[in-house]
Amino acid sequence: IKDRGIIVKNLQNNKTAFINIEKFTEYTQDKILPLLKQIPGDELFAMKELNLKAFALNNKTSNAAFSPSSNSIMFNEKYLDLGVALHEWGHGKDNLAFSEIGQEICEDPVLNNIYKEEKEAFRKYFSDAQLEHIGYFAADYHYLGGKKAIKEGIAETNTILNICPKNDTQSVRSHYWQQYFPRTIAYLSSLLN
Repeated sequence: IKDRGIIVKNLQNNKTAFINIEKFTEYTQDKILPLLKQIPGDELFAMKELNLKAFALNNKTSNAAFSPSSNSIMFNEKYLDLGVALHEWGHGKDNLAFSEIGQEICEDPVLNNIYKEEKEAFRKYFSDAQLEHIGYFAADYHYLGGKKAIKEGIAETNTILNICPKNDTQSVRSHYWQQYFPRTIAYLSSLLN
C-alpha cells in the first residue's frame, strides 16, 4: 500500500497494477481495506485488468452483489467476508469476460454439457434434503431468470480456487459443489485463471 493505493506486481512478467483505494472503495477504505488486503494478488490484478470499478458499501443490498451496470461489487456491511467477495468477483469475471472473449463464461457450450451431466447425476441419486444444500447451483432456473444456475457455480468456483470458505453457508455449499461437480470445476479453473 503506497500513495493511497495498492500496488500489485505480477512476478511472472513484472507487470504492475495500481488500485486507487479512495476511488475503488468509494471513500469507505476503513471498512473495506482489511478485506482487500486478504484478496490474492492475482485476483487484484485481474480486477484491475478487467476494469472492476469499486467495492462499495450499500446496506440496501440484502447481502452482496456484483452490479454489471456499474462494474462494482456492493456489500451489506454484515457480509464483508473474503469468501463472499471472491464469490461476487466470480460473477464479475463471468460478466466482464464478455468484453474479452465475446461471451459470458456461463455461455460456454463445453462447460454447459459437463455441468448438465454432473447436475443430472447428482439430482438422480440424492435426496431432496441434499438437493436443498446445493439448490443454489443445481436449480433449473437461476433466480435472475433463465437457465443460468451455472452462474452461481462459476462464482463459487472462483472462491474455491482462491481460499477455503469459512462461513457456514458457503462451506456446506462448497463441499457439495467440490464433491459432485469436479469436472465442472476443473473446466472452470482454466476459464477463470
